[in-house]
Amino acid sequence: MKKKIFLTFIFLVTCFSTLAIESKKQEKTIVGLDVRSKLEIAVNKARGALNIHLSDINEESVKELDKSAQIKVFCEAGARADKAKTKLEALGFKNVENIGSWRDWNEEYAPKPVRKTNKEKSTKSHQ
Repeated sequence: MKKKIFLTFIFLVTCFSTLAIESKKQEKTIVGLDVRSKLEIAVNKARGALNIHLSDINEESVKELDKSAQIKVFCEAGARADKAKTKLEALGFKNVENIGSWRDWNEEYAPKPVRKTNKEKSTKSHQ
């Protein structure tokens, strides 16, 4: 009986380990692509996103991007992002999504800003 339980346990651990490995393989890099102008970006930042203006999207400007990555493209309201999505798909990108605005990127996908604690602030001010 103990041997059966042990073998069942080993079988389950092996199955779950395989599932976890497969799940990790399926995770893809998420890239935020801001297609607004430099002036717009200076006013409202999109944390952690790349910037390629809509008119600059071409084979050369995106050659460093992984074509299998999840590309979350955005602008001010979504209209230019839709045009950028079409351009990227024509260049061979398979997983492109227009998420609308830079606000949506910051809220849903961007790295969260690191906030300094009061202790860190006071230590820095006394140096």
